[in-house]
Amino acid sequence: MTDKTNGGWWASHDGEFYNVGPLDTREQALKEGASEFEGDAFYIVEAGLHEIKLSAAAVIERQYDLWYEGEGADRCAGSAEADAELQQLLDGWLAKHIGTFRNPTTFAWSRNEELIPAGAVSGEISA
Repeated sequence: MTDKTNGGWWASHDGEFYNVGPLDTREQALKEGASEFEGDAFYIVEAGLHEIKLSAAAVIERQYDLWYEGEGADRCAGSAEADAELQQLLDGWLAKHIGTFRNPTTFAWSRNEELIPAGAVSGEISA
């Protein structure tokens, strides 16, 4: 199975919500799409999802926005080391608890989208 963030092939009934995938090849997307959408027209695309990542910089910036009403972070000496430690903590926590997050549902990138007409996919698929 293809890594969702690095990309793969997906299929969709409407070209908006790609619920079939990721698949390793275009041919698999054609086969799965034809089966899932029972011969109706469908879309395929090669795409990758956004990676789930926590950012120490974003956490700190958000906290300063709450404290100082949007003035931004005005950090003291030693903040780079503290920020690096926080990022390491967040990375470790996320690695341990990644399963508690729903998968992202938006693509970070996409290419090769195409509409597959109704009935266009039969038993043998040629690339």
